[in-house]
Amino acid sequence: MKQSEVQQLLTFVLADHGISPTAEKTSVWFEVVKHIEFPLAMKAAKVLVSSKTYGIPKVSDFLKVVDELTKPDNDRLTGEEAWRMALGIAAKYGAERGPEASASIADYPRVVHAIRTTGYRLICHTDDTQLPFLRKTFLELYDKVIERDEIDKKITGHIGAPPQLAVITADLVKKLGV
Repeated sequence: MKQSEVQQLLTFVLADHGISPTAEKTSVWFEVVKHIEFPLAMKAAKVLVSSKTYGIPKVSDFLKVVDELTKPDNDRLTGEEAWRMALGIAAKYGAERGPEASASIADYPRVVHAIRTTGYRLICHTDDTQLPFLRKTFLELYDKVIERDEIDKKITGHIGAPPQLAVITADLVKKLGV
């Protein structure tokens, strides 16, 4: 990654906190993350800013996200990580910006599915007394999504509907004139 890309990355990460990256911070981050490809770095930055964090993200927080993304199954977040991500986007986007919130974590379809199944607005509007119950529901749903995907992968060789299904559906739509 180039120094200018690190500057862009840091600007994105720190914008949520209303600060601009200093030359010193950019230099430190560059030395630590220069080996990471820029598209992967931006993907990690999106995950980092959409997760609930305390204080300004450190380079070590960023590297943990990169590590998670580069594991063999990059959508395999733990239930707790997925829950923190759900709370983070709910706090950042609010109930009225659900589609935008989903788009911000589109690289994590399992999390998006669990959020939609649980109810995005419910996550946004639940008070602290009901949060433990909602968390439990979310974690159970997230586990079911992973379980279903693993079964799909064993049966079909990939997660989700087979690619041929889109072709068959398109042909059927043409024939029926729908």
